[in-house]
Amino acid sequence: MGYVDREKEYMSLKGFKSLVADLKALKYSGRIELCFYNEPLEIKKLNEYLQVIKSELRGCTVMIESNGVYIKDAKFVIDLFESGLNQLKINIYSDGSEKDIERKGKWMMKLADYCFEAAEKLGLSLGSKDMYKSTKGIIDIVDKRFFMMEIDGEQFSRVNCSLFSEEFGDKNKKTRNKKYNFVENRAGFLNDKFENTEMVLKEPMKETCTLVFRRIHILHNGDVALCCNDFKADVLLGNVFETSIEEIWNSDLLNMYRLRLFNKNRNNKMCSECNVGSGFYVHLLKGVTFGDDLDKEILNIKYLTP
Repeated sequence: MGYVDREKEYMSLKGFKSLVADLKALKYSGRIELCFYNEPLEIKKLNEYLQVIKSELRGCTVMIESNGVYIKDAKFVIDLFESGLNQLKINIYSDGSEKDIERKGKWMMKLADYCFEAAEKLGLSLGSKDMYKSTKGIIDIVDKRFFMMEIDGEQFSRVNCSLFSEEFGDKNKKTRNKKYNFVENRAGFLNDKFENTEMVLKEPMKETCTLVFRRIHILHNGDVALCCNDFKADVLLGNVFETSIEEIWNSDLLNMYRLRLFNKNRNNKMCSECNVGSGFYVHLLKGVTFGDDLDKEILNIKYLTP
């Protein structure tokens, strides 16, 4: 399900190895998610990329998020995990028509058979409950066939409905609450989809945001985007093939965003229209400072833009 037409472009294996070497030099041992701006399973030699991570960054947890279209059998899934994948999340979308909802439902159950077989053979867990806070092997299938559909006059999104959860298939009205209905507007990029709804902000939220403290988002060409919601890569922080990841991570521009967001100032390009909440681990954030005088100057900028 895409809102931006993009050419099919891939990071070369040579470039990927260079990126992994940079991470290895930093002794990086966190998460690597191959799911930004792309359908990762479309890459024909994906297993080779996974093997590079497995051999060079052994402490990392590798996750792929996919629409599952390229999964043809259980062996395909098994090969991914044996090549170095730790977690796989499959999102099932539809075009909203009854015919496609039914067709994707049948496809979802076929994928479930493949996943059950792979999980049994490899000892993997099923379901997303621990996916983002665990290093263990996990497969999940998420039913998003009703994503952004109106049901009984409500914008309905079962974004948290795992096929392997107890609440799957629950048609109770009570499930249609804010927990399920909330759809991120992708930093305002989807405002045209939500015209005249609360998803379109009248003014910036006064909340911090943890994303700029926790993640770095690298495109196929090495460009580093500010945020996972930056669909068009409007705010670029640098390029990992020209500047080291460490320099980009500690750059003045990124730290200016951190300073303002830590202080709940979202009057920034990419942030002012965003309806995403604070995010995870707010209590672990440490403030950024350029010194008292510069901090005041940066915080007083009316609208921060690169």
